[in-house]
Formats: sequence, C-alpha cells, structure tokens
Amino acid sequence: MTQIATLETDLQTIPFASPGVSESVFDEQIFDLPEILHRPMALASFQAPKTTAPHEDYEPSATGEISSVDAMPTALTANWSRLFLSDLSAKSYARILQFARLNEGWRGAGSKSLSDRALEAFLEFLIRLGDDVVEPELTLTARGTLHAEWFRNTRRHLDLEFISEEKVFFGLFDGKTVYEGIDCLNGLSSWLKQRSSQPLKWRSR
Repeated sequence: MTQIATLETDLQTIPFASPGVSESVFDEQIFDLPEILHRPMALASFQAPKTTAPHEDYEPSATGEISSVDAMPTALTANWSRLFLSDLSAKSYARILQFARLNEGWRGAGSKSLSDRALEAFLEFLIRLGDDVVEPELTLTARGTLHAEWFRNTRRHLDLEFISEEKVFFGLFDGKTVYEGIDCLNGLSSWLKQRSSQPLKWRSR
C-alpha cells in the first residue's frame, strides 16, 4: 500500500509494454472447446482433439508451432488447482488454453511460450478478488507474459501485465489522472480494489 500511495503523489513512470500479439492471431479457436469445460470435473478429464487448423493469418516460425496435442502444456499442469478455483468462463478458458499450446518462437525468434508464473499470477489475482473483479480481455505477449485489459472508454481503462506474483506492470488511465508503475500482486490488488472508480468492474471491449 505504501508503494502505491507513493506512485499517486510522486509518480515515476515506468514504460508500459503494449500487448505483444495481434488479435488476428486468436480470432478463431485453435481447437474446439467443449461448453462443459468451465466445470472443474470436466476440465480434469479434458483432452485436446487431434485435429485443428490455425487461423489463416497465423504463420508460425520453424519452431513456433502449436505444441503436441498429446501433452498438457506445463503452464496448465503447474496451475491445475488455481484453474479449478478461479471460476473462469468457458471463453477465458479457451483463450488461456490457446496461449498455453503455443511453443517458443510462436511469434518469431525470441518470443516465449506462456510462463507458468505469469499464469499463476493472473489466476491468483482473480481468486483473491473474487466478485470484486470482472474477467478482462486477455492477450499473450512475446515475452510469455499475460496482458489483461479492463475498458470503459478511451479515457478510462486499466492495463495489467502479469510477470509473476512479485511483479505486475500496471497502467490505470482514469479520466485526467494516469498511474503507471510496477508492484507486487498483493499491493496492487488492494490498491485497485479501493479505487472509487472501480476499474476492476469495467467491462472489456
């Protein structure tokens, strides 16, 4: 809380990275997702289908292909219990599963697959805030981190980039006031929850 208060009164801007992936990459699902997937028992028994064609605009590099359908991505297995507890919608599950299935190099040389710690931080954020947060719009960055956006209008939107529970970049654009910086998950969650404008309730576009 102390760190956030300092950022309000003596703002030190830290460059905030925009999402590292075009929306067109994920315009269509990489694989079909059963409607029942949002239920924990169904998720536990989920196996990806053997067939899928990427979106026509998706051009993986030699190494940046979709991972084997026979193996559950490590980002998911490392966060199995959190997936149960987060109570994500089927849409958000589909999005995360798409991200998790991408290998290193999926967006060119140097691009990273979804980080276990990034997914952990995002799911923990949702679990801790519960009904105080609506699901954001998600994108995967080339660094393997998760970018989340809550949008009300062009003057009021919140952007978070989840690196780990110890490091989350944030950018809150709230009317005439702009807050940008970095904080741990606990401090940032508490600060955002207390904002009178309720940015965590802004619906994604």
